[in-house]
Amino acid sequence: MHPVGSRAEAVRLASVIAALRAAGIPQAVSRLAGPDDGGVFDDEGVPRTERLVDDEPSSRAQRTALALTEAERALVAHAPSMVMLAGDSDVTLAFALAASKLGIPLARVGGGLRCGDFSLAGEINRVMTDRLADVIFTDSRDAADALEVEGIAGDRVHTVGNTSVDLLFRHEERARRAATFRTYGLEAGQYVLATLHRERNVCDHDRIVRIADALVKLAHRTPVVLPLHPLTRRLMEETESLARLDAAGVVAIAPLPYIEFLSLLHSSGAILTDAGGVQDEASALGITCYTLRRDTERSVTLTHGTNVLLGEDPEEIADLHVEFRRHSVGAIPFWDGRAGERVAAEITQRLAIPLAG
Repeated sequence: MHPVGSRAEAVRLASVIAALRAAGIPQAVSRLAGPDDGGVFDDEGVPRTERLVDDEPSSRAQRTALALTEAERALVAHAPSMVMLAGDSDVTLAFALAASKLGIPLARVGGGLRCGDFSLAGEINRVMTDRLADVIFTDSRDAADALEVEGIAGDRVHTVGNTSVDLLFRHEERARRAATFRTYGLEAGQYVLATLHRERNVCDHDRIVRIADALVKLAHRTPVVLPLHPLTRRLMEETESLARLDAAGVVAIAPLPYIEFLSLLHSSGAILTDAGGVQDEASALGITCYTLRRDTERSVTLTHGTNVLLGEDPEEIADLHVEFRRHSVGAIPFWDGRAGERVAAEITQRLAIPLAG
């Protein structure tokens, strides 16, 4: 069973699900967030990710408690031989706890990512889920080293690469041909794609105003396109920030399906984000990524990729240097589009179940 609690988790799991399907392993996907819009993945295995977020906010504790109850119900009903988890959402932690209490083996994709900031719920979820996992698949040697420092036995850890990058490489050409930038009157390589969703950045009225003011200044120098979650859009409307963005020419749009978003990302000149997955994708594509955070769990994107930490001061957005060129970066080890296959090979070996068909 593959629980999915966020857009990033759907992207993480897509190539693993495809590889396990090719190996004949029966699977189920469980999604506890968002409305029922026909499933998590379309017929081509691309995540339907634009609505994988709860519409109404609630406390972290409440979300985890509700998810834990639903996770136990789903696991008891389906009785899977293994649960495979990706990401750091409250759904991820809930399934890790429920599976452990029910004695169901737990596999972890994207383990070992650490930023060191335990004031973040995501960091707590990552550490707890990794600790409970029976087998952990990491994006890089750095992540495996972090697990070793924490005392997690080496025979539980396998460095396989980044499964999110698998999906990117699979659909990169399709995304390029889509040329979504033209829909918004933009030119390839001549705009900044901005994505902001972390609570620290979008759930505080004063901070939203400061971020919007900085984006307005940036837009005076270069075009900016900004996909907005409905909750963020609502807060921006309440603070009149959205009106200022519109007046400055910022293209504020609704969240996009995977291919359309990847197309915008692929053709951008630079990226401004606070999302972990976007940092990975930017480094895989060689596009400059500016991260509005004081730290990141994606350390390999700093040492081997194109990621630059801006810190938490929104004023840095207005002053960021934009070079509209693609970087020629060396390939990050194991980021070759086959991570999902390596995960599937190990899981197939571990599962003592008959192959389908």
